[in-house]
Amino acid sequence: MKNDSIQYLLEKYREGTLNDEERVELERLTHKDEVFAAAGRKVRGIIWQRVSLAVAAIMVAGVGMLTMLPREQEPLMAEAREFPISSVETQQAASPVIEAASPQQALKETQPAASLQRRLKAKPTIQDRTEPVVVCNNQCEADSVISDIRKFLSV
Repeated sequence: MKNDSIQYLLEKYREGTLNDEERVELERLTHKDEVFAAAGRKVRGIIWQRVSLAVAAIMVAGVGMLTMLPREQEPLMAEAREFPISSVETQQAASPVIEAASPQQALKETQPAASLQRRLKAKPTIQDRTEPVVVCNNQCEADSVISDIRKFLSV
């Protein structure tokens, strides 16, 4: 009887003569709400799978491109730095000369300060230089580097 009523209601639906009460009865007999809910769940699952697959493919492609791109590196540079004078030498240079009892003792006491001053005057600082400091990157020729190092050490 149920199949007969479904067939009868479907025939009226195809003809377009189905009224509202018969439409509600057809939806109840065919479980329309349950079928559409199940179909919606399946569609959401399929969409979720495809979206996650697309995101994974994009991530793999991005990582692959990042590993294939050349990386720019700054050239290696040699650098000359002046080391600070130890605190003992600085204190000796800054302290006034103490009067000694004998001239020989006075000469011995002033020699470290005088030698320190001579060493400081003899070493030119980076700011005082007019010629370039040894600068090298990975594209320097060996002869030019060696000659620059000799010039640097001879000053």
